[in-house]
Amino acid sequence: MLARRVLLADDTPEIRQLLRIALELEGNFEVVGEAADGRQALDLADSHRPDAVILDLAMPVMDGLQAIPAIRRATPHTKILVLSGFTSEQMGREALAVGADAYLEKGVPPGDIVAALNRLCEGVSNGDGGDAEPPAERISVPADALEAVTKEPADDPIGALAHELLTPVAVVRGFAEAIATKAHGLNEKEIAEWAERIVANAEALVQIVRSFRGSSEVYVGAVELDLSRFDPAPLVRATVKDLSSLTDDREVRTSLIDGTLVYADAVKVRQILTNLVSNAVKFAPGPIDIEMEVGKFYVEIAVCDQGPGVPEEARGELFKRFARLGAAPPGSGLGLYVSRQLARAQGGDVVYSPREGGGARFKVRIPVTD
Repeated sequence: MLARRVLLADDTPEIRQLLRIALELEGNFEVVGEAADGRQALDLADSHRPDAVILDLAMPVMDGLQAIPAIRRATPHTKILVLSGFTSEQMGREALAVGADAYLEKGVPPGDIVAALNRLCEGVSNGDGGDAEPPAERISVPADALEAVTKEPADDPIGALAHELLTPVAVVRGFAEAIATKAHGLNEKEIAEWAERIVANAEALVQIVRSFRGSSEVYVGAVELDLSRFDPAPLVRATVKDLSSLTDDREVRTSLIDGTLVYADAVKVRQILTNLVSNAVKFAPGPIDIEMEVGKFYVEIAVCDQGPGVPEEARGELFKRFARLGAAPPGSGLGLYVSRQLARAQGGDVVYSPREGGGARFKVRIPVTD
């Protein structure tokens, strides 16, 4: 039997790698392409016409809920398996309504994903099926019912934490299982690489928990500050270096001014910069610029990207607790909220402005010393 042709669409490279490993272990699947956003998934589906697509919902440029009906129109025979960090109660019904064939939550064993894909692909002809009949009519859900299903409470810390944790948990579990399954056939380089993925995502879990804990501290006004005088330029360089594994596929350009002292909590400033750089990586492709300006009262450090920016009508939501822009964005919606509150606790601020020429510009203001 010819191998089933599968397209992987997820903005997390480790998830795509795990899926590829699991499918290769199964032996009857061929990965024909990988997409990091919904638009790329649509383009690859249209050109490759795969037998199946494994698709995340929370992707940049075009999210999964937008991509599903577009893929369905472009290649009606293709089976669409959604693999998402949102619970099936939150998003599963809507995904099925717009054209998905099945829905799984991230964190399930890779073997369960492969089994679901096998069930979907039973009876599907291999290769180009552009003239095939579209799948059977799916459930029809009124728009107001969908809104009730998918809308989360504005302040739902447990749901937000669960969603944020699922991707690194899936990576840790998946690579650990892959090592256990393939241990006899792995070389030292593969073992080292996969172990590094496990360690990096375990650290991501720690950072997520710290972020939520920091959010709770900010929310109840219990932030403790350790104020001191320091030069922020070396701190920016150290932060960029520490984030090199996150930005390894990006150019990070810095324009800094040495020798100016600020009066702030260096650990908290570093946390703010980490949040801003992480957002730039998550929401925008291309280079990231970190620029510094020195004024009479503040040092301003701006993190700039070349992405789509934030629509004007959504800017009022940017710094709210658990705010998420769009139907299915990645992240917990805490980074900007925590960053602004930490900056304001030190007499500074975090503000947003559109970047000239396109993109986003997030600026942290830090008070200078007398």
